[in-house]
Amino acid sequence: MKKFRAALALIAVLALFATAQAPAPDQHLLQLFNYRNIGPFWMGARASDIAVPAAPEAAHLYTFYVSFWTGGIWKTTNSGTTFQPVFDAQNNLNIGALAVAPSNDNIVWAGTGDAFTSRSSLAGNGVYKSTDAGKTWANMGLADTQHIARIRVNPTNPDVVYVAAMGHLFSDNEARGVYRTRDGGRTWRKVLDTGSHIGVIDLVMDPAHPAVLYAATYDKTRLPWQLIPDGPGSGIYKTTDGGDRWTKLGGGLPTSHIGRIGLDIYRGNPQILYAIVENDNPRTTPLAGSRRTRPGIQPVMGGEVYRTADGGSTWKKMNADDFDVTPKGPYYFNQIRVDPANDQNIFVTQDGLRHSLNGGRTWDAPAVFPGMFGDVRTLWIDPANSNRMIQGSDGGFALSFDGGRASDALENIPVGEVYSLSVDNVDPYNIYEGLQDHENWRCPTATGHGRVTPQDCLAVGDGDGIATVVDPTDSRWLYTDREYGGHSRMDQKLGIRTPIQPRPSDPSQAPYRFLWEPPIVISPNDPHTIYTGGQMLLKSTDQGDHWTAISPDLSTHPSDKILPESEGGLPGGIPWFAISSISESPLTTGEIWTGTSDGKVWITRDAGAHWTDLTASAAAAGGRADAYVSRVRASAHVPGRAYLTKSGYRFDDFAAYVYRTDDHGATWKPISAGLPAAPVNVITEDPVNPNLLFLGSDDGVYISFDLGAHWARMNNNIPRVGVHDIVIQPRQKDLVVGSYGRGAWITNIAPLEQLTAAVLADDVHLFSIADTVQRVTWQFGANDYLFGQQNLRTPNPPDGIVIWYYIKQNAAAPPAITVTDSSGQPVAKLTGSGDAGLHFVVWNTRRPGPGGGRGGRGARGPTPVQPGETVVNQLEPLGTYTVTLGVGAVQKTASARITATQSWSLETSPEVIRQMDRK
Repeated sequence: MKKFRAALALIAVLALFATAQAPAPDQHLLQLFNYRNIGPFWMGARASDIAVPAAPEAAHLYTFYVSFWTGGIWKTTNSGTTFQPVFDAQNNLNIGALAVAPSNDNIVWAGTGDAFTSRSSLAGNGVYKSTDAGKTWANMGLADTQHIARIRVNPTNPDVVYVAAMGHLFSDNEARGVYRTRDGGRTWRKVLDTGSHIGVIDLVMDPAHPAVLYAATYDKTRLPWQLIPDGPGSGIYKTTDGGDRWTKLGGGLPTSHIGRIGLDIYRGNPQILYAIVENDNPRTTPLAGSRRTRPGIQPVMGGEVYRTADGGSTWKKMNADDFDVTPKGPYYFNQIRVDPANDQNIFVTQDGLRHSLNGGRTWDAPAVFPGMFGDVRTLWIDPANSNRMIQGSDGGFALSFDGGRASDALENIPVGEVYSLSVDNVDPYNIYEGLQDHENWRCPTATGHGRVTPQDCLAVGDGDGIATVVDPTDSRWLYTDREYGGHSRMDQKLGIRTPIQPRPSDPSQAPYRFLWEPPIVISPNDPHTIYTGGQMLLKSTDQGDHWTAISPDLSTHPSDKILPESEGGLPGGIPWFAISSISESPLTTGEIWTGTSDGKVWITRDAGAHWTDLTASAAAAGGRADAYVSRVRASAHVPGRAYLTKSGYRFDDFAAYVYRTDDHGATWKPISAGLPAAPVNVITEDPVNPNLLFLGSDDGVYISFDLGAHWARMNNNIPRVGVHDIVIQPRQKDLVVGSYGRGAWITNIAPLEQLTAAVLADDVHLFSIADTVQRVTWQFGANDYLFGQQNLRTPNPPDGIVIWYYIKQNAAAPPAITVTDSSGQPVAKLTGSGDAGLHFVVWNTRRPGPGGGRGGRGARGPTPVQPGETVVNQLEPLGTYTVTLGVGAVQKTASARITATQSWSLETSPEVIRQMDRK
């Protein structure tokens, strides 16, 4: 029945597109294109929450759930030795909050959309519930809340649940406040209505009296170009009747310019609570150490810790006036935790964990979780044993069993937030990635071990890795930048990095404005020419040693919105009005396209001497004029053709803005049919097939065979995470996908480049076969691997000749694939699938094993290596072979070549850079 339905679907596609030049994208045709997930992984990614069952004892001791901003939910039942993703089947993996029902460890709640108010906080679609310990989930509503900060479950009645919701990030909406259900999520009532502008950022429940709850409201405004981190609506509310009535607390708490507040309750005496408060009122006492403040920035009081011992009636500030507990971006942190066994032992999340042993009076207690990544997001302390702790940071999660004095990083969860990708042309090739929080990296796609592990990846930059662009003609040269700039050139042969940050020639001029994600582009016409963008386009013809501005300010440059930056004060400007995308035409030197974060689209056809503003023509096609230009990309196939994607994400606009022009931008055509409502981040043109396009959005990977007229999802085994970059390795014909949550992924698309309506009309089609390099992995049989199940590894790609074929209808018998050498002698016989659709088999190019098979299925293994021989003797010789596909009476042939045999060097000696003349 399954085969019959697949055949019908395919026939329907062919009937509909019989006259088309390209096939319609069909999920059935794409199902075999699974991806390999490549690291580096060991740095982890931004954590959001931790949930641990309260009972039974075994579950409490060994089971816990962890979540990531963009990487979904993971569960361990062996205290972190291994993790399994338990949320990947859902259509939104952006997680803000987790909770396990204290009275039933099978009931798990997840709130989607993180609540960290970041430039890259992605929206969720409501709250989910599992009743089988994470095996299956149901969406229980509250979709428009978008960012859920906390979930609290009644300790004795799992049907009573509270959700703290922040609502939309960049715009006002009504779906904010505290929601309550009394029927397990079937219905919800907003019990604390904070209006359309103010959300709820934290919520704690008295474990002994669950009708008593405290909620922290958060009054802030997030704009693309500014964060106003505070307002009079921030405060602490209390209910004693389960949420029916709430009272705003005072009694010593600061008012007026208040930002993010974090809460925790002391389990030993629930009358004791602590609050970490972002107090943005003007500072009256200089900070200890007389830290300098940037011009135009008003110093503020900063992070303050308050304590109540009477259930919130009165509060006392604990830290000294000259000490800021949370100097780094409190909007981004500000969570507080109290030791369940000692109300004087408290922790505050920051770029590390601030630690006090005297209730917040001083903060010089011994550091906890030393040696772990900073930017801590969350902390769980075992109520039954406060020495057992789990920390979550931008580097993932860590365990401690001695109160944080020593800890173990959990490096076995394959997560990572990729901003950008490039690939080189060495063989096997390397992938270069820029990672949020975790520098720029290079990872091989295959190794001598036969697998890629995190240890095979190398850091090649620092900071928040953004652009990581390798010279395709000479991989010795690599260009990187980090957040807001920090451009560098890396000599990969010598391991030497040279700063190439562009600066105005006149030192009296202000520095260039760079976005969080400054683009770097190597000219496709001259590898020594590179481009980057501040507010104007910057060009270097000597690999970045010298720069020239070749445009005016291409942004809208509104003087009232270009503000001084700050994280700990006002006005809180964010560099925004600058170039976000650059593309030089591979067909016409000097034809350069640019886009800016504030929506401007430009072209120059004379290397910057003159510029044409294309923003209005793009807007006429429906492209929101002020939306972030995520990509403008000149075609490598047709002069005058370019692709444009825009993202309205920072306006809470989730439309898919995708356009094509064939007349240098005079007119644009929308090409978003079939795409869901999700911001689009990248579009990539296949280097061989001009009709074949790939697209990445916050909803995943999409493919089009007809220049964007129709699109289909091509995620397959990639979960529904955002995709920020897509590149194609032209020699290997590999599609490389940079996901914002689960690292980089690779699949081979060779047959898709050849797929046309004519191919689909054939009863049988054998695709042309790429040249193959035989790869000999190390043959030591040594214990040269990390033992146990805690270590991540990705297998090498298939080793051998990959043979793709297509069958229009189910075959009566399995197809036979025969490989013959140049003399016509058969060297391999293989069997393939006879189901309708695309299929492949792999010939491993080995000589036949004893007693059967010729290097394909059915062989008993390679001939043992004889004295004086090596594994190379087991391989078929280099040369040309003929592949014959037989399906019933139909036979198709194709030529295949083995062009080289490759092994891996063991050489590790460094090169001499300079040497003294010893004469």
